[in-house]
Amino acid sequence: MLTVDQNTRRAEQISVRCREIRAELDRTLAAYRIRQQALAGRFRVAKVVPQPYTEVTRAAIRERANRCIGSWDFAWTSGTTSEPKQVFYPASRLQRLADHFVDQVLLATESQGITNPQFFFLNSFANDRSLSALLSRSIPSRLLTAELLESYFVLRSAAVHLFPHYSSLGLQWALLWSLRPTVVTTVNPSSLCVLLRNGREAWPALREQVLQILDEPDWQEALDRCGLSPTRFDVLDWLAATTEAPTPDEMLPQVELIYCWQGGYVRPFVDQLRDQLLPRQPCLFPMFSLSTEVVAHSVFPQLSQTAGLPIYPGCCYEFLPRDAESTSGNILLPWELVAGQEYRMVVSDDYGLVRYDTQDLFRCVGHVDDTPLIDFVRRYGLNYSFTGEKVTDHHLQQACAEVARVNGLTGAAFTCFPQRGVGPVPGYLFVLLAPDCTMDRESVARQLDDALCRINSEYAAKRMTKRLATPQVITMSAEMLIAKLARALPRTAGANPGQFKLLPLYTVLWEDVESVSSLWQKGSDPLRAVDLQGKSTALQRVRPLLPQAASEDST
Repeated sequence: MLTVDQNTRRAEQISVRCREIRAELDRTLAAYRIRQQALAGRFRVAKVVPQPYTEVTRAAIRERANRCIGSWDFAWTSGTTSEPKQVFYPASRLQRLADHFVDQVLLATESQGITNPQFFFLNSFANDRSLSALLSRSIPSRLLTAELLESYFVLRSAAVHLFPHYSSLGLQWALLWSLRPTVVTTVNPSSLCVLLRNGREAWPALREQVLQILDEPDWQEALDRCGLSPTRFDVLDWLAATTEAPTPDEMLPQVELIYCWQGGYVRPFVDQLRDQLLPRQPCLFPMFSLSTEVVAHSVFPQLSQTAGLPIYPGCCYEFLPRDAESTSGNILLPWELVAGQEYRMVVSDDYGLVRYDTQDLFRCVGHVDDTPLIDFVRRYGLNYSFTGEKVTDHHLQQACAEVARVNGLTGAAFTCFPQRGVGPVPGYLFVLLAPDCTMDRESVARQLDDALCRINSEYAAKRMTKRLATPQVITMSAEMLIAKLARALPRTAGANPGQFKLLPLYTVLWEDVESVSSLWQKGSDPLRAVDLQGKSTALQRVRPLLPQAASEDST
């Protein structure tokens, strides 16, 4: 355990580094327009048409990797494709990102006035190809940050060494209780929610396994190296006295700051974390935008608690208005954005991306001189994520087509909604527009689940770790669904059923659709009842989710 003097020295070191970061920021902002124009010329973007990730993108990235002299790796992400996207990360880029990432954590730490900084980074021990896994193996190059994080890296190395013999759950909690962090960093808040929930549910076995880990010679040696040997006895005493599962607040008693991603659709997990850690409320600080393809922007607490600056070194930033066609003529430069408007980010860099349309949607909230402050809104298009699974309309079309063929449901129409579910774990609800179908709905749900796991690796990972519940299937008439959507989504569904088109995925929670429908049935909905006259015409225009069931006339 660190002494008061050691904690004071660490806090002073963080303040020194944060002053350096802010000075670097001032220089970056002063030269922003000149540097962005130079990068645009260097990458020759002028006549390039913006494109999302395609085979052309993949080929350019591979070609760039083949020209790399030093060591490199690919970070993989499923993104919006069934085949994982490969993103080129030479060692120098990964090292720079690790340093930048830690700098952001230090800025958040200083902004909260934490006087006894001790850090923990939640990531997997498995040697996978995710960006988080690659980062976890990159020790910061700066002497200051390496010293601040020394205890974490020493103990994490011991945990990786013991991973073949112990569960990830046991090793994570052995790390947490040995380090007693005041700052916890997790890219996805659902990871921490799951860790807390699984820790409580598996308490007797977890308790016994952590006791065994603490007795491992490798673990004791690591604690000695960090000067944390006294904490081992404190943890042993606490575990011996705690026979019943502790509350999440009791499991993380020292934590003052949780630094995590809060954009997009992970908000339910942020709220769940707040509920889990009651009555104490550590600060949940929004992480700067960290994507696999490009580090999108950086958050600087003195400017905004949520919006960030597109200033990552060596990255050329351009933008497209939200619904604009992807043409070079529609490109806007960062200083041309208008506050209050939404834009898709387009990036070019040294790693194979040239006018890559990230499909990330941002809202401009203002400017600092020429540099826009942008706030992440969501992914553009038909997709949804509770916890990073990135389910898309294409994924759902593939899964439903496969299940339909197996079960002889060709011609049936499916759609899908995210739902909070009956417990703490969210999931997806499939609506089959065949009210007279007599098939076993649980069997169909399992088949859809299996198909999605094969199609989308991120979804499969979240299902395996129980961050997502098993899908559910219900049956309903098309006219009933039309009525529900017209009440819940008047702008999307339209008041005229004859203009209704069935989407493969709706990004509104099913519970919200049902609650609006319930209010309407009670006479409390201010919307008028949808006129279902001519519903036969509407049903003819419902476009089935299954590709082989759609015809040219169905559009």
